Amino acid sequence: MGIGTLKQTIIAGAAVVAITMGGGEARAADTDSDLYIEPEMKEYQRSPGVPEDAADLFDLLDDNDDGVIDSGEWRSQKMFVFYARDVDQDYQLTREEIPGIADSIFEAADTNNDGLMSGFEFNQAEFTQFNSVDPDVNQAVNYDEFLLFVFRIETGEPIETSEPAETGEPIKTGAQ
Repeated sequence: MGIGTLKQTIIAGAAVVAITMGGGEARAADTDSDLYIEPEMKEYQRSPGVPEDAADLFDLLDDNDDGVIDSGEWRSQKMFVFYARDVDQDYQLTREEIPGIADSIFEAADTNNDGLMSGFEFNQAEFTQFNSVDPDVNQAVNYDEFLLFVFRIETGEPIETSEPAETGEPIKTGAQ
C-alpha cells in the first residue's frame, strides 16, 4: 500500500465516525450499513514498543517529495501520523502506541489527563505545531532539522530556534 492509498484509507476511515444531529453526540457508524468502510491500515500500523523510523516519517510528511517539509505539508499530513500510530484504531493514542515520546511531551498533550491522546489533543498539541519543528523559522524543514525535532520529542528537551535571517536574534521555544 502506497502513501496515496494510505491517505485514501485514512480519509475513508474518518468517514466512519458520524455526528448525529439530535443531541450532537458522536457515535460509530453502523457497521452493517452499505456505507461503512473498514480502514485497511495494517501495513502502516506498528506494534507497540517498536520505534518509528524517522526517515519513513519524514517521507510521509514530505508530500511533494522535494526533500523539505513546508508548513502546508505539515498541516495536511500530520494527522496521517496519528492514524498510522493508532494500532487498535480507537482514535486515541496510548503511550505504547507512540514509543519513545518523553513523558513530559505526552502529558502536556493529554489535556484531559485520561492517559490517552485523542486525535483532537494530538492535533492541538504544542509538539505537533509547525513552529516546534522549524527551528530557523524559514517555513521549510529539512531532514537534519526533522531529526532535531525527533530528538526533542524523545527527550522532552527544548530546542533553540532563531528568528528569520534578517534579525538573527535567537529565541527559545518549549519549557524553560
